[in-house]
Amino acid sequence: MRFAVDAYVGFARTRPWVEAVASSLTALFAPDLMAERLAAFEKYYTWIDPDGLQYFRTGWSSPRDSEHALEVVVAH
Repeated sequence: MRFAVDAYVGFARTRPWVEAVASSLTALFAPDLMAERLAAFEKYYTWIDPDGLQYFRTGWSSPRDSEHALEVVVAH
């Protein structure tokens, strides 16, 4: 998990900012994907405090955020 987070932060830090914004579009084009990921987190990473996953349970990205990200990516 730490490797994945570090890799994502490294990606966002070293790539053009618009690519980092574009990487958030999973929420728009695959909204069920996070639900699958959350189920896997809960099943395989039982040591994670459930409160630590609350962000992902409560709508980790609103449709408005995704639509704005898409507008930014298309514009740039």
